Amino acid sequence: MLAARYRMKNPQDFDLVRRKGDHYSGDMIVIGVYDRGDGESSRFGFVVSQKVSKLASVRNKVKRALREAVRQQTNYFKTGLDIVIVAFPETARAYTDEIMKDIELTFRKAGILK
Repeated sequence: MLAARYRMKNPQDFDLVRRKGDHYSGDMIVIGVYDRGDGESSRFGFVVSQKVSKLASVRNKVKRALREAVRQQTNYFKTGLDIVIVAFPETARAYTDEIMKDIELTFRKAGILK
């Protein structure tokens, strides 16, 4: 489970990343990155809409896979970032290891790993 200090919950934070952040696209996800510049732990938000699947169980599976991919890499992120990960419909049909690989490649593309 991803620790609470690494999670974004405030809708205004999600909106700030959407409006002012840089966006990077992978095969199954798009990430928005906003630099808060405060030097604290980076925070993550996850968006898995009904476009991914109408079934809540499928959307929850995708969210769990996204959270696990981030949890495994928390020590490697630069500090002071707000990062929103938006899932594409393809994630519903992908295996967890494929999702994790795509996330890592997209993070590297964005340059947010140390």
